[in-house]
Amino acid sequence: MISQLDFIGIPSQDAERSRSFYVETLGLRPDEHSRFEAWVGETCFGIWEPEKFGMEFAPQKNGAPARSVGSLR
Repeated sequence: MISQLDFIGIPSQDAERSRSFYVETLGLRPDEHSRFEAWVGETCFGIWEPEKFGMEFAPQKNGAPARSVGSLR
């Protein structure tokens, strides 16, 4: 059983524009320590630019969030 969703990585070609969308349009709570992280409850949305890490940008088709897993029964 999944008990909590900790982090979702959001690939972007324009981090500032993405931040504006998530914070100003959707109303996510901006992180006070990291410009490109915003929060929904206890879940962090981290915006990153793959091309700045030598990777090709591709829109995220299927999210692969990191998560906390509760005990399995």
